[in-house]
Amino acid sequence: MANNVTISQMPSWHGDTSMRLHAHKPGTSEAVSIKDIADLVTTGEGLQTGDVVLRPVGTYSDAYECNGSIHQTADSPVLAGKLNFPNFGTQVQSINFNSEVRFGTVQQQQVKKLGSLIVSSGIPTQIYKNKVLLSSISNYTVDTIFKTSKALYCKKSSSSNLQVRFVRINIDGVLEFYSPNASYDIQSVVDYTSTEDLIFFHDGSYLQALKINPSSTAVGALYKTNIAGFSGKFNIVKSSGIYFASTTFNGVSGIYKIGISDSTFTAELVYQNDTAVCAYANDNFVYLKIGNTGLRRMNPLTYELFDIPVPSGAVFLDVIFDQNNMIGIRRSTSLKSVFSFDGGQTWSDGPAMSAYYSFDYDTVSGEFCFVGGNGTSGSVAGQTGSIQTNSANFPNDTIFRVPNISSPVANFKQYITR
Repeated sequence: MANNVTISQMPSWHGDTSMRLHAHKPGTSEAVSIKDIADLVTTGEGLQTGDVVLRPVGTYSDAYECNGSIHQTADSPVLAGKLNFPNFGTQVQSINFNSEVRFGTVQQQQVKKLGSLIVSSGIPTQIYKNKVLLSSISNYTVDTIFKTSKALYCKKSSSSNLQVRFVRINIDGVLEFYSPNASYDIQSVVDYTSTEDLIFFHDGSYLQALKINPSSTAVGALYKTNIAGFSGKFNIVKSSGIYFASTTFNGVSGIYKIGISDSTFTAELVYQNDTAVCAYANDNFVYLKIGNTGLRRMNPLTYELFDIPVPSGAVFLDVIFDQNNMIGIRRSTSLKSVFSFDGGQTWSDGPAMSAYYSFDYDTVSGEFCFVGGNGTSGSVAGQTGSIQTNSANFPNDTIFRVPNISSPVANFKQYITR
């Protein structure tokens, strides 16, 4: 008499894709191999360039193994355009107008993009994940959206919901509402460590800071002591491990080197200028917006200043930078934003919309994001909406690197579709 063996008593599968399963429907039974099933999933309709799928180990004409290897852009230009971001040393050379995607129907005033997460401020403020509306923040008027490498932060601006002072939205779109104190005025947010951000606020008398771990739901305690004599706005950036802020201390406005230790803040004036605002920083320079008509960059070690060429007669409402000579300027709600991809030597128009309210550039996805007037005006593909994304174009004569993703299953590996 044969011994009956349950499935739970069988040995684990060791990855032999030729092994067969029983497929059945009333009136017929057939055998199908594991490889047959895998092929159906990975060669069927619906896969797009850049999709990562688990496939049996092999060589595929339509995919690269996700092993961190380098390939020639000319071999797979569409995939290279999606993967070859500044993280790998390439430089944005233009906006891909044909890549536009429009969505949303609510007119928004400000936008920030971090990976697949988009937060746009309006009534209501909306949170999108993969360009699909994830949630809205009702009864909460957002004045400013701050961005770090880990999360987005929304600062309230209305007298409603006084118990809520700011909202943190992590890269997965999870919201946390914080009320450190009803009198706090959030000023700026900056990356602090690999896991923490610092939120600077004004308590009515002093500039103080709060430590936040974007991957945790807990609010950090007051982390540093205060700086007296602060007034006005406070915009902080980090360059070469040094913090710089545009602000006013004891009646003197300009760019200050901010020291942060375990016991205190310090503020050292390095460039006195009533209209200079810290707009961006990388390891080489601090980028400054000078009033509404000028741009400069400052060496973080010597404080030497360099003028950046700007379009003749341009008036700036917003400005964005990227580490590789890309500059974007929003001029007004009725004029197209302009962009330079060579450090200000030449300028070109951004995408057309019926109005122009805000924009952002995200190095994680290599995409621009614009908010403007709702509708189809200016759309190259006749799409409608109030939010638009466009991919960046990167040099087509460079190499690109595929992701390095390990496989959880023996005899299977992760492959990215070409």
